[in-house]
Amino acid sequence: MPQAVNDGDIDHSVNRRPSHRLLYLDGWRGVCILAVLMGHFGPIHVLDFGSLGVEMFFVLSGRLMADILFIEKFPLRQFYIRRFSRVWPGLFVYVMFCAVIFYRVKGFLHVSAVAIIGALTFMTNYRVMIFGETQLLDHTWSLSVEEHSYIILGVFAFLFRNKSLSALKYFVLGLAILMATNGVLRTYVFPTQNIDFPGQAFDIYWCSDIRCASVFFAVFIYLHRKTTAALPARDHSKAALLLLTLGVVAFVSSVPEPVQFTIGTLCLAASVCAFEVSEEFQKIFSQKILMLFGTYSFSIYVWQQLFYKIFQDMRSTGALTRIERAIWRPVFVALACGAGVASYYFIERPARKYINERWAAPRARPGSVVSPAQTS
Repeated sequence: MPQAVNDGDIDHSVNRRPSHRLLYLDGWRGVCILAVLMGHFGPIHVLDFGSLGVEMFFVLSGRLMADILFIEKFPLRQFYIRRFSRVWPGLFVYVMFCAVIFYRVKGFLHVSAVAIIGALTFMTNYRVMIFGETQLLDHTWSLSVEEHSYIILGVFAFLFRNKSLSALKYFVLGLAILMATNGVLRTYVFPTQNIDFPGQAFDIYWCSDIRCASVFFAVFIYLHRKTTAALPARDHSKAALLLLTLGVVAFVSSVPEPVQFTIGTLCLAASVCAFEVSEEFQKIFSQKILMLFGTYSFSIYVWQQLFYKIFQDMRSTGALTRIERAIWRPVFVALACGAGVASYYFIERPARKYINERWAAPRARPGSVVSPAQTS
């Protein structure tokens, strides 16, 4: 679920200042959102770019949550307030915008009351199973998966607060394997029927009880690296590049989803967790253009759906010729990015600042020291 977990981008490795921001993780986010835009607006469909971009978001979230909750041991109250302040204000404005404009519109772009409630309560992935699709809000399924994974990981952080990370990491791995197995079984053995298209299997990889595995695999890999002997003191960029390449190849359109979201996910998760020992990779993903897109990635992700579905509706009705489609693609991409940037500066950042200062400020005791991560 594509969102910037900015207060977790703290490098805790040796010889780094605690407040040193991991800029290359913003670059990873930038690649994520560019992949989503390519999947939705691009003319090339050899790779399932949309799913690849979302999966890269998920494994990044796992890597960051492992650091924030289990290494840094960030206070849970502040953690959840910051997650709320980062996601909900921008999401609320987008959902209300769609509700006002499209609630009375019939057909493809109609926005139902149930869909509005589902999006704002992070239940879109299960709402779709019961009530069917609502095009402009269905992309919030990924936000639902991420928020559900954060709730589960927060519970783990509380339950395992006095236990070793080794016990925790294998518990998380076991749960991830069960979820991944659930996905395979519900794909091939117990397929769920799609309410909108009878006879077709519903996209069960929207369900949190399956897709949270993507986040949890990354949590395990990151914790495993932190709790085992240090890697040899050399650059591991070649290994990280190989893992990333294998992860991307797994998302070739002809590859079955159970393979994409097991083997592909593990490769992507291992790749992002190897960044700290991959200096060349850090340089590549620290390019300014990638970091810029990464900064606005959540905002663009939320708003791109509006322009993607309008574009899709125009194509499906035959209103566009091939040349017109080629012209409109970059126009809609620019509109999506512009709306996202505007949301970031005029809605999300002010709201986040207000909420965090009012309710999530660290409560330092007399004589205590507040860590940089708690004030970021």
